[in-house]
Amino acid sequence: MDKDLILRIFGGTTGLARSIGISRQAVAQWPERLTDRMQERVIAAAWKSGKLNEIPPPSPDPLVD
Repeated sequence: MDKDLILRIFGGTTGLARSIGISRQAVAQWPERLTDRMQERVIAAAWKSGKLNEIPPPSPDPLVD
């Protein structure tokens, strides 16, 4: 899951931080490719806020066999 796409869906760093319940600074430190745990938090926040349909389905990771 791409951080930039998620930030656009939630309206930026502040919107994502509020939706998840963490600080803007914490979101700013996230890597460009979200970990599984981060993705779970984003999906839960998207479900609660009605934005789940805006998140694209996961694509297979070409680095994993």
